[in-house]
Amino acid sequence: MDGVSRSGRGLVATGAALGAAWLTASLLVVPPLIESAARGEGLALLGELLASPPEGAREDLLRSWQALSQRVLALLLVFCAIPLPLLAAARPAPALPESERPGAARFPATALCSTLALGALTLLVAVFLFHPVGYVHFIAEDHWAEYGTFVSLAMAACFLGLALVHHPEARRPGILALALGAGFVAMEEISWGQRILGLDSPDLFAENNLQGELNLHNLFPVVGAQYALAGAGALVWGVLLPPLALRWRWLRAACTRLGIPRVPAYLRPFFALAAVVLWSRNWLLSGEAGELCLGVALAALAFDLTLRLRRGAHPRRIRPRAAWGALALALGTLASLLVLVFGGPAPLRAKLNEFASLRLPEVGRERDAERLFEHLARHPELTTPRTRIEHGKLLFALGRRESAARVLEAALADLHPSERSGAGNAAWLEAGEVLTLLGRAAEAESAFAAALARDRALLAAAPDPDAAARARWSLARTLLARGDGEGAREEASRALALGAERRTRFLIARWRDQLPGPR
Repeated sequence: MDGVSRSGRGLVATGAALGAAWLTASLLVVPPLIESAARGEGLALLGELLASPPEGAREDLLRSWQALSQRVLALLLVFCAIPLPLLAAARPAPALPESERPGAARFPATALCSTLALGALTLLVAVFLFHPVGYVHFIAEDHWAEYGTFVSLAMAACFLGLALVHHPEARRPGILALALGAGFVAMEEISWGQRILGLDSPDLFAENNLQGELNLHNLFPVVGAQYALAGAGALVWGVLLPPLALRWRWLRAACTRLGIPRVPAYLRPFFALAAVVLWSRNWLLSGEAGELCLGVALAALAFDLTLRLRRGAHPRRIRPRAAWGALALALGTLASLLVLVFGGPAPLRAKLNEFASLRLPEVGRERDAERLFEHLARHPELTTPRTRIEHGKLLFALGRRESAARVLEAALADLHPSERSGAGNAAWLEAGEVLTLLGRAAEAESAFAAALARDRALLAAAPDPDAAARARWSLARTLLARGDGEGAREEASRALALGAERRTRFLIARWRDQLPGPR
């Protein structure tokens, strides 16, 4: 067995040992400690935390620990399973023909990979056009595309890292940069495990990150140019560079000297697919699918590079069909595991409502937006207080006034802010919107007046610039719902001038820029 296989088996064994140790501790060690601490025994720290606990506190702590232990165990399982495709190639295989030994595995062939890439693109477009519910499930945060991207890039980093350790000829700047970059982006994709483990964001990221999470890429606004550049990079490096390097000796020498991997012909369709999907971000209304395609292409390239390096040293020990089958199986299985364990309803709720209320109507797909609203109606756990209001607006836009009135009356019955003395500003604002749509102008004006009064009270009591900016933003939204677009824009501009936190300023600026009229 070569060094890569030994290291891969060692990583799997280490992960399995850590998982077994964690499972033992989570089931047999920590729960008895919590029980003894609740009785005033055991560790002093836990005893202080649970001294005279309120009713149910011990049970809540046990449930929280069980949830955390399950998440950590699933994460350990994913990390220790990533090297498994390398082990599938370690079994003895018949000797290869001399002409095949220096190159990559001939399976899968170029024609097969081209078919797979074209099939993936066709399937993606078909789901986007004809099954919007499935498409949103695919691209939602903490779901299939995001976790598939994480697993793909983690595999690429693992394969290249093992190649760097065990093959001196791989220790070149290009391969090192690719390994480090893949590992970094993989962890950024899951916010360094923050959402998975339920960790709080440090103040620096909570105040400045656009999602309030522990990652660097959301410290800056995401623009379409970033995806366009990534697509151009995939096309130039993955599709155009290899044939040009064969033609121009100086380019081939530069790639060899810098260690820039040249993509073999049979993997180039995957890089072409990534370029096309990344360039189609605006049409597909999301960049997640393009990120997944690029992640899979990089994982395949890293795997191919590792197989080629191992073939040079051990030509009889490569089983390409088993290796590539194991790679596809591991990628799909691990992504599915992450979605099943960590794919909570909150990101899916947000994305479904965003597509139904904004994204699909903006591109003229009102009928598909209605299908999303019908799906939301069948799954109340995915609705928000605004879901019915936006559904009613859409039905009005489609000319279905009777259906819209029924939906809005049901939404108004759920709001009834006048029956709650402590009703917040949002309830009065939403009630005003619904009453306006229903043609009950006097009642709508009364609701808007109550919302404006609460906005001004929040502004007067704001303890800091960020709270004041958010109060003015709320005032701007109320004015917009009332029909005063110019006043809404003016209040949003005042909010931006208050020196709020960066994340708040970004959200307000993006909202203001979407308002109709001059900017």
